[in-house]
Amino acid sequence: MDFAELAEDIAHEAEQALFLARQIKQIDERVANLYADADRPASLPLLPAWGR
Repeated sequence: MDFAELAEDIAHEAEQALFLARQIKQIDERVANLYADADRPASLPLLPAWGR
């Protein structure tokens, strides 16, 4: 087993995971901002199971 190669693979996977986590956080923030700007009181009662 080549431990140097394994370490590189693990480092690469960790970088990808961190990158994806940052992207998810940015998307969550964008969605939250859009949701806050939406007319929730008027639109939520129209959606089934929302507005209860």
